[in-house]
Parts: sequence; C-alpha cells; structure tokens
Amino acid sequence: MLFSSKEEQVINYLNFYDFVAANEISDKLLVSSKTIYRLVKKINEITKDQYGERMIESETGKGYKINKFYIDKNIYSIVTIKEENFLLETMLTLLFQHPKKLRKNHIFCDSYMSESTEERRIRSIIEYLNEFNIDVYNMHNLLYVKGEEIDNRRAINSILLTINKNQVLGDLGLDINASDKHFLDKQISLIEENLGVNLYYPYDVSIFTHLYMVLKRYREGRVNQLENQDALDEEEKNKMNRNKEIKTIADILTRNLSKHLCYDLHELESFFIFQNLYSLNIEKKST
Repeated sequence: MLFSSKEEQVINYLNFYDFVAANEISDKLLVSSKTIYRLVKKINEITKDQYGERMIESETGKGYKINKFYIDKNIYSIVTIKEENFLLETMLTLLFQHPKKLRKNHIFCDSYMSESTEERRIRSIIEYLNEFNIDVYNMHNLLYVKGEEIDNRRAINSILLTINKNQVLGDLGLDINASDKHFLDKQISLIEENLGVNLYYPYDVSIFTHLYMVLKRYREGRVNQLENQDALDEEEKNKMNRNKEIKTIADILTRNLSKHLCYDLHELESFFIFQNLYSLNIEKKST
C-alpha cells in the first residue's frame, strides 16, 4: 500500500483497541476534522481495494480506531529503492522540462499501474514539490509544474541528493517501510535545523542507518546485552556536558525513537547517538 505522509500520520496516531476522537487527531496533525474525514475515507478505499476490509473503523461520538483485521498485516508496503527512485526521477523529468506540459502516458510509459496507483503517485509528487513552493498541475492527460527558477533548482538538488542516498541504502540491503523512512528523514531534518548543519553523504547515511538499526533491534528484541554494558565513565559524561547542544539533540532523538517504537529505550542509547553526532564536523563541538 502506498499512502501519503498525512495518511501515514493518521494511521500512526490510531491504535487497534481504543477509539480516538476526530478533533484530537485534527489538533495533533494541525488540520481540520473534515480533512481527517477525507484522509480516513481515502485510506479505507485503498485498503478495501487491496484486502477487502476497511482499515479504519469509526463510531459516532467515539472517533476512529484501526480494524483488528490488520493486526497481523504489514500495514505499510516496503519502500523499495526502485519505487522511490521512480517517483524522484519522474519529478526530475517534470522539473527539467519546465515549463513544458508533459503527457502522463509519456511520463509513465515504462510502468504499468492502475489509475488509483497513478493518482496516489501523482499526489505524492504534488506533496513533495509543494515543499519547494512548486505547484504541480494534473489536468486530463497532462502533468506539469510551475515555480520560480531558484525553487526548481533547490528541488532538483534535493532530489539528486536523495537518489544518491537511496543508492547507498539500497547497496546496504535495508528494507525500510514507509512509516519508518518518513520518521527517519524527519530526524535528519531535525538534526540539520537544530545544529545548523547540512548533512551530506556519508554523514546522513551514517546517522540514518544508526537510527534505523535502533528501531530494528528493539523490534526484534536484540538489546538485552545493553544491560551488561558498563555505565558511562566520568570522561564520557564530561564530554556530553561540554557539548550540551549536541547532547540535547541526542536526547530529543532518543525520545522520538521511544515514541515511534512505543517502547522505553535503554539510557545508553542517548550516548550512542551523541557519539554519532559528535563525529560530525561541527565547529561548535568541544573536545
């Protein structure tokens, strides 16, 4: 299944057992209750089509919860590098051909897909390029973009960097679901914003894979050995205290991982993340 990031956020906020009110979800995601209704409707259309069961149940006065039919299902499709690169390369085609209007059967000529799949992919393209103030027009059999040259170049640069990172992740053989990839990309952005750095290869991949392995190992229950790990020594504690900005980000990332997993992480995880961040070429760090 291929969901937009907003649809993923709705699913992430729900659970299998307790109803969640629509206004609570809308407040959390900063959208209207009507938008939540439309997102739920679209999610149910996608899941009904694929599995014959609606994913999200609703009850008047109570809200929404996830259908227990999906409790043993892989809710998110695996985000293959090929799949994501297809979308990225499609966006590059649109941007390089700007302001030309391209026929959709020309853009998607090498890929058989249903109309609903094509529609969802186009929606993903619209959502991605909107982040760069670029409008995407989907009219009849035509697809094209409109935006300032500087914004087009920013988008092209970002897409090329992502394709490069995907190639490396693909070589590492990582199978990452859509929810995790969206979450991990947000953590990379958080690091960049708070530390005032731009993470390029190999640093972005190093941190991305570190955080991914934390998710994977906790889900598979392979963290018992941390109980036998020695506590931090004074030198390690002092290094963290001398680099409070990096320590703060490490603590935030640890909390975010814990929330995403719905599981308390070992206290040493924050230090391991701190070490990874400290290895970056950050001018403000203190030895």
